[in-house]
Amino acid sequence: MLCVIAALATEVHARGRPIVGPPLVHCTEKGETPQHIARRYGVRLKDLVRGSGTLQRLQADNRKRKRKNEIAKVRAQSRHHAALKRWKLAPRRKRGPRPKLKFSPLSPQVLGLHEPVRVMRPTRLHEVRDAVLRLHRGARVAWVAKTFGVPESIVRCVNMLKPRAQGVGCKRSKAPGKRRRGVPRFRYRCDGGRNALLVRLSIPKSRGRSTGRPTGGSLRHGEAMPRVPGIIVKQKQHGFGTTHLVSRLIDAVGQVHKRYAETPDLVVGDLSRQRGGRLNPHKSHQNGLDADIGYYHLDPVPTDRFTLATAKNLDLGRTWTLVKRLLESGEVQYIFMSTSIQQLLRAYVLKRRRVDGAWCLRLVRALSARRYGSLGKSRRPRASGWERCVLRTFGYRGHTNALIRHAGGHDDHLHVRFFPHGRRARGSGAP
Repeated sequence: MLCVIAALATEVHARGRPIVGPPLVHCTEKGETPQHIARRYGVRLKDLVRGSGTLQRLQADNRKRKRKNEIAKVRAQSRHHAALKRWKLAPRRKRGPRPKLKFSPLSPQVLGLHEPVRVMRPTRLHEVRDAVLRLHRGARVAWVAKTFGVPESIVRCVNMLKPRAQGVGCKRSKAPGKRRRGVPRFRYRCDGGRNALLVRLSIPKSRGRSTGRPTGGSLRHGEAMPRVPGIIVKQKQHGFGTTHLVSRLIDAVGQVHKRYAETPDLVVGDLSRQRGGRLNPHKSHQNGLDADIGYYHLDPVPTDRFTLATAKNLDLGRTWTLVKRLLESGEVQYIFMSTSIQQLLRAYVLKRRRVDGAWCLRLVRALSARRYGSLGKSRRPRASGWERCVLRTFGYRGHTNALIRHAGGHDDHLHVRFFPHGRRARGSGAP
């Protein structure tokens, strides 16, 4: 499962191999093999088996079956040789058909449907779309599955929920007119102090991809923003984007709901048209890589339009968690934000040294190093390493190549631009 954001600040081994990040749970499909799962998440097969108890039990069972097959084959061959010898010694008139080798090997076990497999993945966010829904204690899993439109078994599998016996009832047997008594009934609830559930959403086969530049491109197989609790799209006809853009927005909003209770809905503005192209009054938003996202506010605001953010009504905690999660994906090229909002967020981050100090020192430094080269002395006196990273990331004192830039008219929403799919490792500096 996707864990808390602080676990993403990882170090690198001396050999250059990154430490694996927080694990996630993969729900198997019919006919899947461990090789398919390892290839999908970009991990080695032995690392996948080492971190998954399901695959370890599967391999142990297959090894036992293999030994049983070898022993059974040797015994069957010895019996076959004895029967063949007796058949040759018997007279021809009394001989029957030539004896055959009677051996039926045990077939190896395979992964079933919706079995949980733990994947120890690297720190990059892969093409996994997990939505987070914050619940009250005792909420039914069936309601969660109905809300997202996914099977209930997937919700139970991803969150590893164990059933609890609710009582004893009757179940109709295969024979007509008969019932079996004493069948236990189970209930699945959000118990054990858990206040949030993960929901694995399906990714379409025809994934949306961008073509050309944001100011003069198009969108192929544009994906509409799905119906997810916590996100409100102002205009659905302008809510199409690439697959990795939609996945990152859902993941970032889910992390905000996972950390803060009673989080209001986030207003999402224009993304792109279904096939891209000109979208007035924007100059960009043509290839599905741009997104206009509203800010989180302390007071209730209307959900059909953006609201001006000020120092009195801006929710700094939720807004920074959203921006932080987007930057951690390594797929964000830059974020447009008003200077007044940048100053508030920058001051908020600099005050949270104990909470975000390690994250700023490791992750933001990696993101900034590839943009500015070596981190030299800052213009601000007595600034430590992680403070210089924050200042350069927020474009302190005229850094034009910062991750978070100033743009006029972005005091009521922020503009996020993503890298094209496949170029994030080369240009984003993701660890």
